[in-house]
Amino acid sequence: MALGADRYTSRVDTLVFLGCLGLSLTAMSLPPAWRDPIASVMRQTILAPLLQLQRESELLRTSRSRFDAITAQRDSSALAATFLPELRAENERLRGLLGLGQRLASGYAPAEVLHQAAPTDPLALVISAGRREGVRPLAAVVSPEGLIGLVSTVDARTSIVVTWANLEFRASAMAADGSVYGIVAPHGTEGPGVWLLELQGVPYRQLVPVGTPIFTSGLGGVFPRGIPLGTVIGVAGETEGWERTYLVRPAVHPSAVTHVMVLLGARGGGDLRNPAVRRTDKYRFYFVLALLAALEFTVRSRLGDQRTAPDFLLLALLIYTIRTQPGKAAAAGFVVGLLRDALTPASFGAGALATTVVGYLSAWGKAVFFAENLFVNACLFFCGTWVRNLVIALASGKLRGGQLGWELLVWSPLQGLTTAVTGVVVLWVFRRWVHVRVREA
Repeated sequence: MALGADRYTSRVDTLVFLGCLGLSLTAMSLPPAWRDPIASVMRQTILAPLLQLQRESELLRTSRSRFDAITAQRDSSALAATFLPELRAENERLRGLLGLGQRLASGYAPAEVLHQAAPTDPLALVISAGRREGVRPLAAVVSPEGLIGLVSTVDARTSIVVTWANLEFRASAMAADGSVYGIVAPHGTEGPGVWLLELQGVPYRQLVPVGTPIFTSGLGGVFPRGIPLGTVIGVAGETEGWERTYLVRPAVHPSAVTHVMVLLGARGGGDLRNPAVRRTDKYRFYFVLALLAALEFTVRSRLGDQRTAPDFLLLALLIYTIRTQPGKAAAAGFVVGLLRDALTPASFGAGALATTVVGYLSAWGKAVFFAENLFVNACLFFCGTWVRNLVIALASGKLRGGQLGWELLVWSPLQGLTTAVTGVVVLWVFRRWVHVRVREA
């Protein structure tokens, strides 16, 4: 998401910011005779749906707790008796794919294997990734257990993978310690070794013990170095004085694979996991903001000490402000702060002042200083929470001495930390939905 110079503060943004500051200070100076009726009207109108949602959430949690427990026990028993073993196996494979994706240095495209009801299915597989995902011919195809094969034909949405069981398959290989090199090929098409590999071209003087893991060596430029091929199980044959051939049990059988990854590397083209921003994404963006606002009134009260629980409403505000202009950010901060002040009339106006400042500074600072990465966003969420609490504490004048010190040095940093962690999780889970500028939307 590019951030251009148009995000810098304009005269209109400054005027809006100053206007919101003036309104916040005016709200703080209102006498109780005026302040309380205004807060009451806001609670009975704008905030009424959210407060009703919070009440219903608490009622649902208390009145249906036993029903939920019984339902969970029944469902757990039924699931364990029927589908749980299969789901666990599938979950382990998907976890393996996720872990493999994090270890890969090059790009990759995940795909499902579309098995066919044919005897030759293990020799050539159809996968659900093609040219649109950046797949190219001769790309390596792997699973968490090891090498499957390489891409031979690429269509728009599917590809054909020649597996290691195909008689034409060859791969440069090595032992785990790099002491032995050779060529891995299918062992044959008949007999008990039909689904085995063989390591060819090993010098006669070099012995490969049974149980030695075999990996791709990276020679030849087709397969990256270090992909598991299998394990040595014995000697297949030897030419006295020249070379030995070893039997290798494959790391994975093609017919047992359901999900794979296609290594794109330098040949990788477009990646559909990072699509261009569409205009319809703005609706998803606002859905995320609405979800965070709902969590503020339904979940936050169940997260322990309210002084350290993440502030979902402030998080929604910050996610919005770092994607819009400073003037709009200040106005949004004023509205959010004023609505929250209606729930805490003792510091009426202080919250509006604090969120106005935080919203304006986050939008301005994002355009000037901050890069697009999770760590910097986490720092922004932490600082925004702490500054908001600082302004409220000072502007309200309700905290003094030790109370003020504890708030600024203990409780506010802890709340900033939980809010930052929650923000990182939200940005990662909804990364496609929040990767949009509000002005462009």
